[in-house]
Amino acid sequence: MAADFTWWDLSWPKGKGLPSKKSAPYRVIRVGKDVYDSANWYPGPVPDGKKWVRLPNEHRGRMNRDMARAASLQPINMYDSSMMKAVLKRSVSKPVSGGFLYRGTMSYQELSRVSKSTLAAWTSGRPINKKSKGKVSWQLWADRDGLPKRLITTDTAGGGKEPLVKRSDTRYTDWGFHLVITAPPTDEVIDEDDLLEYARMQNMPIPPDAGNT
Repeated sequence: MAADFTWWDLSWPKGKGLPSKKSAPYRVIRVGKDVYDSANWYPGPVPDGKKWVRLPNEHRGRMNRDMARAASLQPINMYDSSMMKAVLKRSVSKPVSGGFLYRGTMSYQELSRVSKSTLAAWTSGRPINKKSKGKVSWQLWADRDGLPKRLITTDTAGGGKEPLVKRSDTRYTDWGFHLVITAPPTDEVIDEDDLLEYARMQNMPIPPDAGNT
C-alpha cells in the first residue's frame, strides 16, 4: 500500500477577501508501513540535506489510519467502508448529469457509532462520544459506476443559536490511473528519534568558560 498527499493552508485574506498568499506545501508519503513527513514543517533545526522525517511506530500507526481524512479535512472518511455504507443508507439520491447525487445528515453520535476508528471533534480535538452535540450534512456526487466525484460536507459543532460550522469541498479524479509512489531517497531521510536528538544537541547551552580557551 502506498499514498502521497500534498496540501496547503490558506493564509488570512487580504483586501477583497482573497487569500493573501499560498503557504508552503505540506506533504506526507506512505510506502508500505513507512510514513515520511516533510521536514520543512518541523519547528526545530533540521540537518542540511534532510528533507523527510520517518515516523516511529507509535506515530506511524495513527498516521497510516488517519492520513486520508486529515488531508481532506473531511468528517466523512471515504475509505471507511462501514461509514460509507451508513452514509448511503441515510441518503436521499437522485440522478444527475453523469451519475447520481446523494444528500443526507447524520448526528455526531451516529457518525461515531458507524466509524471503524475514533472520531475527534474539529473544534477541540477530543473524541466524539454519546454526549457530543453536532451533525454532519453532505452532498456526494458519484459517476454512473458509483465512483465518488465530489463530496461537500457541512460540519456543525455544538448547539444553540451560534454553533460553529465548517464546510469542506473535496474532488476525486483519475480513478484507475496507474500511479507509482516511491519512498524518498535514503540520504534525504532522518528518523524522528535522530532528529529530536539532533535538535537537543543544537539547543544545548554553551558550557561556562573554564579558563582554558
